[in-house]
Amino acid sequence: MISFVEPIDFEAALQELAAKHLLPTDMSSAEIRQLAKALRERSLFSARTTKVDILQTYREQIAEILNGDTNLATGRARVQDMLDALRYDPKLGFPDDEDLDIPPA
Repeated sequence: MISFVEPIDFEAALQELAAKHLLPTDMSSAEIRQLAKALRERSLFSARTTKVDILQTYREQIAEILNGDTNLATGRARVQDMLDALRYDPKLGFPDDEDLDIPPA
């Protein structure tokens, strides 16, 4: 998780983002909060997101925003387009999650 306790410059934010390991997980937000703080701080994750390519897209869009290569609205739209293409439903999750016993977020 990126900490926003104190402002940091864009270059430092990019370095912190690049250092994070992608952590696909079927854990809920509450379960993730129980992980060691050090693990949470060095990982990029999203509750009930088991697909590493989704996390990679998140990382890429965040980096493009921090680099000034795109704006926040465009980055959000690109992420939404990816989720739409994967047929993600906020209430039901991804179409194959139920087969993998992954409950909706």
